[in-house]
Amino acid sequence: ISGTSHVGGDVEAYSFATNYFSSTTELYGASHDLITDQEYEVVGGTASVTNDGIVDGSVMANGMTAVVTNNGVVNDDVRIGALFGTTEYDTTDIDMDTASNRVRTRVETHSITGGSATGTNNGTIDGNVYVAGATGSWTNNSLVAGTTVLGVDIYDYTVTSVETDTTTTYSMTQPTTLFSQTYTANNNGVSGGYVVTGATITNPLDPSTQLVTSDVTATINLNSGSATLGNISAEVAADGTRLTDTTLNLNGSGFLGADYIANPGTSNTSTYPSPFLTLDADAYDMFGGWNYAVTVRGVETMNKTGSGTFVIFGAPYAASTGLGDLPDYTLDIGAFNITAGEVQLATYYGDPGDYQFGISGDVNNSATLVLGRRFPSYQAVFGSSLV
Repeated sequence: ISGTSHVGGDVEAYSFATNYFSSTTELYGASHDLITDQEYEVVGGTASVTNDGIVDGSVMANGMTAVVTNNGVVNDDVRIGALFGTTEYDTTDIDMDTASNRVRTRVETHSITGGSATGTNNGTIDGNVYVAGATGSWTNNSLVAGTTVLGVDIYDYTVTSVETDTTTTYSMTQPTTLFSQTYTANNNGVSGGYVVTGATITNPLDPSTQLVTSDVTATINLNSGSATLGNISAEVAADGTRLTDTTLNLNGSGFLGADYIANPGTSNTSTYPSPFLTLDADAYDMFGGWNYAVTVRGVETMNKTGSGTFVIFGAPYAASTGLGDLPDYTLDIGAFNITAGEVQLATYYGDPGDYQFGISGDVNNSATLVLGRRFPSYQAVFGSSLV
């Protein structure tokens, strides 16, 4: 899409197709038997979209390799998909003409195939970003209003049904090695939050439970100069067990959440804490205000690296109601390793005990950890006297 173009709807690029194979064998002998095989196989190439203009709708690339580069404006979601499900049905119908002897066995196999999904944003995306592939990467160098979602849930199992004249039984197996989804995200600009998902699906034989189908690994880098104004959430089980191997790196100086946000026209910041977030006009129009209180949940490891200060303005801790739900911690993680620079932890201000910054997990600090925010000292000047 050229820089002078304005598309009034969606932009979509596809490079995949589904091949269908089938075979039927009918046997006559001591019994009348029927054997059928049906296979659905996905094949494809590279789907790519580069936008230098304005797209009023969404942008999608879907192929065995999928690439999206946005240098302009997308007023809806961006979807980058390189992950597909394949299905095979094998049916054996033995002694099909004699009801009392008939045994019909159906084997339904779901598996996953995929490639690389890659995206870069140098412009403005006024929606969410979805990335799904065997490998995926996303880099934001500018503005993303919504949430970036890494991963997708997809079927990977075999269900066998055996049907006789009087009974039907079901069984399920899974591959000995789970399918791997691996993602890397870099925020160098201003963005909403991040979600890591795709580890589980609803169990087809017991919809009240979840079935783990993918081994999901994700690394999210919030780099120096960035602001992430949304939650970081990696998939967890109902009991809080972390279902992905997600690492969150806070590199250099930046913001995860924000309490004070200034724009280039803000005239007086003398009472603001240090540091505070300053946004340009476009970012301020998208995210202006303050009190972007965030949570980090389901993350295995958080790391603070590099010199500089990273501010985390978190949503306050909320205790369990005692009805089987879990407490809502500000940071619900495996470990937080602070190895360089400074981290400031803050939540809403109020009377002692009103708001608490809650952490579930280990905190390993070998640098500087500030509980609260650094505010400038204040002196009121009356004439020539200092009070």
